Amino acid sequence: MNKRFSKCNIIKNMASHQARNAQLRQTVRSVLASLKNVSLQSIPYPRSNARLAEYRVEIQAIRDTQAEFDRLGAIDPHPHYEIVFNRREQVKVGGEITDSNHIADIPIGTPGEHDQIELINANGDVIKQILQEERQRLGPIKVRLGIFGTMRRITDYQQGLFEEILDPIDDSSHTYRYGVPFKTRNMPVLPSTNIDDTLTFGLMRLTEKIDTYTSLGSGWEFYRVEKVFIEVTQFMPPTGAGHIPLTADLSAKKGVVNPQNTDNECFRWTILSALHPAPHHPERIAQYRQYYDTLHFKDIEFPVQADEIVLQRFERQNPSIALCISEWKGKLSPVYVTDKEIAEGRQMIDLLLISDEEKQHYCWIKNMSRLVSQRTKNHSATLICRWCISHFTHLKSEHDKHMAMCRGIKHSPQADRMPNPKKGEDIFKFKNWKRRMQVPYYFIADFEAMPITLPSQALEALKKTKKIQKHIPCSFSYTKIRYDGVSEASKMYVGKNAETKFVTDITREAFQIREEYKDPKPMLPLTAQDQRRHDNATQCWVCKKEFSTQEVWISTLDGERYKAIYNGKVKDHCHITGTIFSFR
Repeated sequence: MNKRFSKCNIIKNMASHQARNAQLRQTVRSVLASLKNVSLQSIPYPRSNARLAEYRVEIQAIRDTQAEFDRLGAIDPHPHYEIVFNRREQVKVGGEITDSNHIADIPIGTPGEHDQIELINANGDVIKQILQEERQRLGPIKVRLGIFGTMRRITDYQQGLFEEILDPIDDSSHTYRYGVPFKTRNMPVLPSTNIDDTLTFGLMRLTEKIDTYTSLGSGWEFYRVEKVFIEVTQFMPPTGAGHIPLTADLSAKKGVVNPQNTDNECFRWTILSALHPAPHHPERIAQYRQYYDTLHFKDIEFPVQADEIVLQRFERQNPSIALCISEWKGKLSPVYVTDKEIAEGRQMIDLLLISDEEKQHYCWIKNMSRLVSQRTKNHSATLICRWCISHFTHLKSEHDKHMAMCRGIKHSPQADRMPNPKKGEDIFKFKNWKRRMQVPYYFIADFEAMPITLPSQALEALKKTKKIQKHIPCSFSYTKIRYDGVSEASKMYVGKNAETKFVTDITREAFQIREEYKDPKPMLPLTAQDQRRHDNATQCWVCKKEFSTQEVWISTLDGERYKAIYNGKVKDHCHITGTIFSFR
């Protein structure tokens, strides 16, 4: 009974497999008939696997041809210099819904399509007009500028390696990747923001991301811009307005001065309270009215927004002041801090931005130690590094040592350290003995590059050093030389992506050398002269250390072991310690 039941299951499974196979063949047949626009009966049923494979290859070829026709059909016979943006509202991008999304298709043949800098600069007025209109419509906004690009790389990396006459590289020699996105982070555009600066910064970020993509060593290069898009979202930046009472936990710390202003200029009153501390009732702003005009707020609107561009503008107009702004969410949370290099020589003023869910208000942190004192049971004053946000100590010596080398969260700390004579660091000697060993092969290579004049200086407007040319590698040659001086014929390449091909060729050479040394040949017997030199040697020729005399165990072929005196002249002698790893 069980055998009969098992046999029935096998028959059912075979029937199910045959049905699925038949359905697959019928589907491939139907797709091919549809693509060729012929009747189903004119396409023979693919009974063999070979016929089925042919149908699939033919389907793919038809689809590729259709895609090429579509691409050619997108070519604008009358290309225009100004791209046209189409506006869409309430577009969901990732997990965020934008208020408006402007996108422009770049037809093939558009001037500047192969250079995102040239294309966006040529259409900069259109983009800036869109940002101005959106700012007028929505008020403060966040903007993200981006493109969809086509990347390509050479399919045959070995092309022309051993040929004296190189064939030109055409489009058929490349592999393409379409619709690769590059976009900036959200950039705030406030009423006081210079839109020209925003566009320049966005273009710098796009170029940086493309350079990062192409520098990963995979051979991809930027080919053309497919689309340009602008994402716009309404932005409500934090602002300091009228007076807000401190919460109970903040008030109990006695480390914050809260100006009792009735206007929207709490930022001004907070700065003045820090510059001119009052001995009594520092929260009363009447004590600071005499200093009202000592600060400069040109092109800065009240209430002042906690925006990096606005705060940097204030610092430029008031060069004796540096700012450190934090929020209070049960603990200090940094919002903005002046760069350490800029803050040097200025008076650092710590501000606290508090909120009651309707408005925000600036306060002066008179004693920051009180706001972080709950971290430990130590009741001494806590010294804080405002730039790395992570260094807290009660010892001034440790704090001064850290401040001398801290360069902030954007840079790696560094410090000068003198050698210690007690540790033997006052005498420097050569230690890299392995550098004296002969390598099996070495290469001598030379590159040539073409200087290309950059089309625009817009990206360098904010930099002191301006780039005027870019060197594009166009050719290279190299010679492979063995340790005994025997060299192979020089290899040369002239063409595009020379740097990528060079890395590929050198990597292939490295693999060949590794394969060669997988099968080492036995050492030749020593000549009489070599034997005398070996017998008379008293020190290692590499590290110059004297050979040590050691007792080693020697095992014979019949299993006996005995001790012997050996002077360290073995092939696996360590060139760093002078000891013997093993002896056989």
